[in-house]
Parts: sequence; C-alpha cells; structure tokens
Amino acid sequence: MKSSLRILSIGVVDPMRVAYDIFLRLHQCELASVADYRELYALPAEEKWEIAVLYHSLSQDEVRESAHFIRRRWPEARILIVRSEAPCMDDALYDDRVVPGVNPEVLLAVVDRLAGSRERKLTA
Repeated sequence: MKSSLRILSIGVVDPMRVAYDIFLRLHQCELASVADYRELYALPAEEKWEIAVLYHSLSQDEVRESAHFIRRRWPEARILIVRSEAPCMDDALYDDRVVPGVNPEVLLAVVDRLAGSRERKLTA
C-alpha cells in the first residue's frame, strides 16, 4: 500500500470502528472521521479522499445519501461499505462491502485493492 492513503471514515464511533481506524492508521492511512452524512457537507470540496468507508451504524438512507454525496463531490473516491446486509441501492454507488467484525487485515486488503483499482483508473 502506498504511504498516506487518505480515508474518510463515516459512522457513529463505536469500538469496532475505533479498532479499524487505529489499524488503518498503523498501516500508513490518513483518516478523517464524521459521525453521519450531514457532516460531509462541512468538509472542504478541495479535500481529496481516496477511500470512503461507510459503517453499519448508518441507516440505509444515510448510506445512500452519503454515497450519492461522495460520488458527486469526490468522484474519484472508492466507497467501501461495512454492513452485514447488501445495501439497497445501485451497485454503481459503492465499490465493495465487508461484514462488520471482519478481521482488520481483511479490511486492509480490501482498502489496498480499492486504492489499487483507483490508481489503475487514473493512469488508464
């Protein structure tokens, strides 16, 4: 994984999210956190996020609203959803999904793969 991968973490702070965030920071990821989709509007548009992680604490509607907003404001960002059930939305609104409680190394591998697919798209 390249250094300083920029990740936007979205959802209520709970022990699982804290553990994932710490694990990602330990692996050269720069994280910013917001508790819900409404806080996304306060983030500067000029910020560049490579990965947005939408956590299970968000409702289905909040996941959908967050994904729409991220696709509009940061279209190059890859979206990873941490949720047990598949989101009720168009597949084009997110790039991958993992279940809550997945091993942090699996989460890191998915983030790394998504960052790699982003780099390939930008160089193509």
